[in-house]
Amino acid sequence: MYLIKKVLNVNVIIVEKDNKDVIAFGKGIGYQQKKGQLISEEKISKFYLPIEDNRMESLITFMNNVPVKYIELAYEVIQEAEKYLDTELSANTLFSLTDHIYFTVERIRDNVIMTSSMYWEFKRFYPEEFQAAQKGVAIIEKALGVSLNEQEAANITFHIINGNSRSAIHANAIQITKIVTNILKSVQMLVKKKLDSHSLHYERLVTHAKFFAERYLTNTMLNNDAVLIKTVSTLYQEPMAYSQRIKRTLEEIYEKPITEEEIAYLAIHINRLLLSQNEE
Repeated sequence: MYLIKKVLNVNVIIVEKDNKDVIAFGKGIGYQQKKGQLISEEKISKFYLPIEDNRMESLITFMNNVPVKYIELAYEVIQEAEKYLDTELSANTLFSLTDHIYFTVERIRDNVIMTSSMYWEFKRFYPEEFQAAQKGVAIIEKALGVSLNEQEAANITFHIINGNSRSAIHANAIQITKIVTNILKSVQMLVKKKLDSHSLHYERLVTHAKFFAERYLTNTMLNNDAVLIKTVSTLYQEPMAYSQRIKRTLEEIYEKPITEEEIAYLAIHINRLLLSQNEE
């Protein structure tokens, strides 16, 4: 049995579990319940725990300022993602995704269209998470009667990756940052031209570099696309030469080989960046 600390709505309550305040979900668990009453565990379908004591007040404030239907909707999206990916997302995902969905829907109703500069990268390099996010988009559209563009799947993909404890993206955060910084400095030095760090193509290069760094550190690099390598080597000779120099630098530092397909993709992003700079 768990002590009820606060009833948010008929399906969401806050209870005390192991001397911690946690959020509990379950169909009808808040119906005719009050603070101080007890509720049995079998009525609870999922806990979000632990919530640190010093965050509880701010989280309650957050939940009081966001319609509970968005919390329930985020919970449903998370459940679908966890089922599809056979994983468990962190408790923080519930709050970050709730806030994101609420913000996105409010912007849509104000006729402000939200896009994602990471759409292609997420779709290409995190296909399973992206598909889970697409399922989430369908859930949101059906529940709220709104129409979301496909790029919204990329935004939800970010929250899924960020909340997945099995992802290596956090474990290697420092090394990833170093590699990305090295790549950006190398590109800046090689092109001998000041790059616009606020441009869309620069942001895309940064995003691609982050994903490359993760794959490089976890030995999951792209490989064996001979057609791509040949095409890029022929069409983008200068960017490919830059990529090869970056490859040699990183291999000297980390003593790990980099595949030619990875270098080809890096060259594509460098080429896009250079073209955008020349157009200005």
